[in-house]
Amino acid sequence: MGSITIDGKTYHGNNISVTARGVYIDGVNADDKDKREIRSVNITVEGNVESIDCASALELSCSGSINFARAGNSVRCGNVRGNVEAGNSVNCGDVIGNVKAGNCVTRR
Repeated sequence: MGSITIDGKTYHGNNISVTARGVYIDGVNADDKDKREIRSVNITVEGNVESIDCASALELSCSGSINFARAGNSVRCGNVRGNVEAGNSVNCGDVIGNVKAGNCVTRR
């Protein structure tokens, strides 16, 4: 289980999705009471997580390994045990799956 910090609020879970409708942790909306839209944020994840899908994020940074990662601008992470996608750049360790980036891919 990993943790994710968005705008100063920390969430814990295995599957994390950030959409314009909110933050979903393991398929459940974590912010039912807070209906604010999530736009253009930087997301930092501590530890290993299964997947993060945050197309609206400027930057996704993960200290551990991840099975799937997608961010609107850039992804920086350790090893990816699946696919990684970014609108601009990917900077990560070993990738078992596919890498899709709008601009550049670099290896840590």
